[in-house]
Amino acid sequence: MYRHILVPLDGSAFAEQALPHVQALVAASPEPVDVYLLSVAPLLQDRSVTMVSLYPFYISQDHLDMARRELEQLELDLRAYLTQVAAQINDWGAPCHVDVRYGHPAEEVLALAAAVQADLIVMSTHGRSGINRWVFGSVADKLLRQATVPVLLIRA
Repeated sequence: MYRHILVPLDGSAFAEQALPHVQALVAASPEPVDVYLLSVAPLLQDRSVTMVSLYPFYISQDHLDMARRELEQLELDLRAYLTQVAAQINDWGAPCHVDVRYGHPAEEVLALAAAVQADLIVMSTHGRSGINRWVFGSVADKLLRQATVPVLLIRA
């Protein structure tokens, strides 16, 4: 059975469709299961580079401070959201841990999975294929190709 389950969430009801499946796995396990919730926020550097590229003469410390405050608020909002979901999971009898990271979602999911020695990654997917996957990219596709642990994809 699984002892460490990682669930990436982005705050959407779509992403939360993976949670009933996690609940079923927790309920079926004879041993305690730790659940790790992860949200990935965008990097401040990516926005700064974009701003400098678009407005090279108008970038100022005020713009950078404003972007930094926005990211801090985003992190607070994501932590509050994850803490709320974690309370539900704790009610299932599973210890739940929350983490907010910055970067590219697939890379951060893989990094946390390695750090917590996850046995399973559970997430929802749009189920895009062909040109849509190529245009929009796919976190799920990257996880399937690069993860060293099983990935349970829930098609919403």
